[in-house]
Amino acid sequence: MKRLVPVIAAAHLAACAGASHGPAALTPLTSVDTAYYEVPGITRPEWARNLPRAAETAGLRSGAVSFTVGRVAWVYAGTHIASNGCQLDGMVVRLRLGHVMPRLTAGATASASERAPWEAFVGTLWEGAHAREVVGARMADSLRAELKRSPTFNCAELIAVDREKVARFPARYMAAVQADERARGSGGEPDMP
Repeated sequence: MKRLVPVIAAAHLAACAGASHGPAALTPLTSVDTAYYEVPGITRPEWARNLPRAAETAGLRSGAVSFTVGRVAWVYAGTHIASNGCQLDGMVVRLRLGHVMPRLTAGATASASERAPWEAFVGTLWEGAHAREVVGARMADSLRAELKRSPTFNCAELIAVDREKVARFPARYMAAVQADERARGSGGEPDMP
């Protein structure tokens, strides 16, 4: 299993294939990666006791058991002056979302009746993660549109303003996620299984 603390800090999360509640398909300029941390135990009381410690060991703070980070990469090939101002050539904005999610330790032999509440819990975590993906895709599309505008003939000024917009994206994304959760009446993460 990957060590998640440096992974989260760098916001480069390991891709995970085939999760049943995994990332939804987004726009071609968006990628979603998931890193999992393992929760030991085979009964609900064991999971409830071990989940907070496992989350903290994975780098999650403040009692959270799942996390999503959004980062954008912005590249352009060059600039030129057009009749309506400075234009960026070959500009690409790519959103990368990374989820950190719990899963039971490999080989856990919980009964189906014990496992059902865990699966429901993780399913609820994924519902929240998918909502954060939608917010991220909407914000990345908005940022792409903002960066295409040409309010100035000074290309150096335009690039500096655009860099600042890109640098502010993670904070804007987290604020938008919190606003979306309030609007949906989401109380944050569900109760532990």
